[in-house]
Amino acid sequence: VNVGAESIGENKVEIFPNPTRGSFKVQLDEGYDFVNIHIYNTAGKLILNKYYKNNAEMKLNLKDQPSGVYFINILYDNKSVSKKIILK
Repeated sequence: VNVGAESIGENKVEIFPNPTRGSFKVQLDEGYDFVNIHIYNTAGKLILNKYYKNNAEMKLNLKDQPSGVYFINILYDNKSVSKKIILK
């Protein structure tokens, strides 16, 4: 089951693997000048804030966090995509 792909017009955001044991990738359809990724726990607490420049693929890791559901907000090219990731 892949719960990590979402299409926005012609743009596509993929998060894989999902569920994950810690390490995962966020992949966009192309590299953007500026990408900001926020990850929140279910209590709404910001646990990770990363900035990328000219990247289409970003590697992230939640290995130090407890198992559960996390929410990822990806901001790029004046767009915002919210996704859910499951940490085993």
